[in-house]
Amino acid sequence: MNEALQILIEGICTGATRLTCEKHGYVAAQTRRSGHLVPVPPPPRGCPNCLKAYFYTDWAMTPANKRQERLDELSEVIHHVVEYEQKGSFGKDFELYEPGDPRFQVNFHKDAADDDTGEDKKPIVLTDSELN
Repeated sequence: MNEALQILIEGICTGATRLTCEKHGYVAAQTRRSGHLVPVPPPPRGCPNCLKAYFYTDWAMTPANKRQERLDELSEVIHHVVEYEQKGSFGKDFELYEPGDPRFQVNFHKDAADDDTGEDKKPIVLTDSELN
C-alpha cells in the first residue's frame, strides 16, 4: 500500500479526515456518544458520491486483516441484488410500511434506571403511536 493511501486511511480511522458528499451534506462517519467513530450509511437516495464516501470509509475502518472478507461480502450482496433485479423480483419479497400504519410498530425500552440510586426500575415499553 502506498504512503498517501496509508495516510488517508489513518486520517479516516482517527476522524481527522471525513469523507463527504458535498451535494447532500452527507458525512460518512460520526462519533457516537461513547467516543467511537463509526461509518454511517447514507439515506437511500442512490447518490454515487454519498455511496462512495460511505463504502470508502467502511473499507478504511475495517481492520486490514478483514478487508478482503468485507469486499467479498459486498460483492456477494451486489451480485444478488443484480440477479433479483434482472428476474424482476427485487423488493417483492418484503413490504414497506408507512409510519402510522397499524401494522408498523416499533417497541423500545426507555431507560428505567433511577437517577439518584442507579437501580433499575421496571422497563417502560412504548410503541411508535405513543411517541407521536
